Amino acid sequence: MRSRLLVAYPYAFGSILYTWGMHCSVVASAEVLRKIEVEQGRLSRSSASGAARAMPPGAPRRRRATDHVGSNGAGLLYKSAVTPPFVDSCAVEEVSSEVLKSSLSSEHAWATLDLSGNLGVWLGTFLYNMSCITPAILATLSAPPPPCTLAAVLRWAVTVPNIVAGCLFVSGSYCTWAAAGRSGSLLQLVQRRAPSGGFWACLLYFMGSVGFLTGSILSQPLFVLAPSVLIDEWFGMFVGYVLGSLCFLSGSFIGLSC
Repeated sequence: MRSRLLVAYPYAFGSILYTWGMHCSVVASAEVLRKIEVEQGRLSRSSASGAARAMPPGAPRRRRATDHVGSNGAGLLYKSAVTPPFVDSCAVEEVSSEVLKSSLSSEHAWATLDLSGNLGVWLGTFLYNMSCITPAILATLSAPPPPCTLAAVLRWAVTVPNIVAGCLFVSGSYCTWAAAGRSGSLLQLVQRRAPSGGFWACLLYFMGSVGFLTGSILSQPLFVLAPSVLIDEWFGMFVGYVLGSLCFLSGSFIGLSC
């Protein structure tokens, strides 16, 4: 009983801390996305006010750097093959504004993907709480429940939540890794050169999530769909939980140092 308490309670407490940590990650991602949207709105208002000042009602179109002023008797502008010795500063501002808008739009897309990934992992942590807190509650009982009841509780409150949480961890951490690497292609992410610390942290989180899902499937098979699966429990524990937890730990240290 003591060994079960020493394992069950730390798991339950750690799962609660994991949920809190992912909540902080979601808040941070949402704040980054909000700042990008604020900058996009500011840039749009600035562009609109600049266009209104540069083009009053009834004014002719702005000259471009490839336009030359000439008169054909009606005072119209015409295209000249000769490049005039001036550059329209307004045109340069328009180009810079468009480049900045495109850059912000790209950053907004990656920030949205990062937030979505963190939300997915955060939702998975609640299922992880269930799978960790349930054994802690069972360990405090003075007498174990009947075998049929215990099997049902372990199936639906531990095994199934663990596997669903593992799927959410893998998909969510891949989204954050893709956002950090600015690519949705696994091949491009693997081949990326000189990645940042945040990129490595997200990669280790993804590897840890894969380990967690692997451990959940190997050590706690889904009895509803595969009642005859027999795999040594130590192998699933080591390959999935031990190696996966080391990846999570390493990624956390890298993330703190960034």
